[in-house]
Amino acid sequence: MINATVYDANFWDILTRGRLVDLSQFHKPDAFEEVPLFTRYSELDFLNGKTSSEINSILLRFALKFLKTIILYEEHRTHYLAAITIWEPLDSDDPIVPNLFFWSGKADRVKNLKKQLPLDRVSTPFGRKIKQLAGAGAHPRFDVLEDHSTIPGESRIFVSLGQRPYPSFLTLKDLQRPANSLTLKNLQGPAKPGTSSAKPLTWTTADFTQGIRASSKKRRVKK
Repeated sequence: MINATVYDANFWDILTRGRLVDLSQFHKPDAFEEVPLFTRYSELDFLNGKTSSEINSILLRFALKFLKTIILYEEHRTHYLAAITIWEPLDSDDPIVPNLFFWSGKADRVKNLKKQLPLDRVSTPFGRKIKQLAGAGAHPRFDVLEDHSTIPGESRIFVSLGQRPYPSFLTLKDLQRPANSLTLKNLQGPAKPGTSSAKPLTWTTADFTQGIRASSKKRRVKK
């Protein structure tokens, strides 16, 4: 049986090749980015023999460990948010792809962030699965919320620390909208033309966010 230390060494090799080991890059002023922790399934060959559930558990465990390392690397005077995000795989047998989401800004940008990224309580089977994995023996406690707005009809799971490590750190609950504001329309995707007068959500980083999702759809890489 391979212990967690060996897995961690392999993951750090992946991060090194992906140029993600310089933690200062995740603390730049006015940041707003989301980057995958790996880009090819072949990078996970060291997990061969594990079940899909076991692989996802190992991936999320390391991703959350990496997240804590990033958060504690630097304390911000302005507001800061870091989280692990996960889109539901196109194929249920594919491993999850944890992404690192990080944002920083002054108080006047927080209000805009809340409008751009309203989060909801977990409501999908995939979201509940990630919540269960994130809560398995976790310390400190993690919050798990769901994004239905970035790409209507698709769900993105956010996982981050449940308590503030310092005053200016934003928790996911700071972005959570009231439970009764999540409607069936949020889960069904965009309405047909002419059936709704509601304006679509506008992202200042739309091209980047859509690009992340598009690239994740191409991650079916042959070994």
